[in-house]
Amino acid sequence: MGRAKRAPSSPEDKLAALYELGQRLILLRDERRIAAAVLEIAGDVLEFQDSDFLLVDPGHQELYVATCQGRLKKAKQLRLPLNGDRGITVVAARSGQPVYVPDVRGDPRYVDTGFAAVSELAVPVQIEGRLLGVINVESREADAFSPTDVQLLAALAAQAALALENARLYARERRRADEQA
Repeated sequence: MGRAKRAPSSPEDKLAALYELGQRLILLRDERRIAAAVLEIAGDVLEFQDSDFLLVDPGHQELYVATCQGRLKKAKQLRLPLNGDRGITVVAARSGQPVYVPDVRGDPRYVDTGFAAVSELAVPVQIEGRLLGVINVESREADAFSPTDVQLLAALAAQAALALENARLYARERRRADEQA
């Protein structure tokens, strides 16, 4: 990605940056803009080369890529069935827990999207037990993510869930108001 910015160095600095940047999410009203902002924020606090934000398509019971950053080639058209066997993101979605794979090269669940990933971290985005999506980050380095990175991405996922829920509620109220007008 070639970011000019350096990620904050200490876990405390990263958490403070995450909190500040996450406040922007609450003001956004469009799911794709929220997803893009989440990946930008993640890039400000974590070291990785590629990322994508997948949302749930409830009608088809699958994950689809809302937005991606980096060199992912096939990711934009990627759709992963939630009941399928492939995808670290699917495992995170079904378990409701972050899934960290330090070396995906031998993992049969890994889905190649054209980026030479070695480690992958997928964190579910959920609110009140309801899955909204998954934040996924990948690195060319083995064992690239620390337990602190997992916690930071989980904190961002919680903020993303609130922002997505607010955007959906806002859109629902606007539709209702338009119908009544």
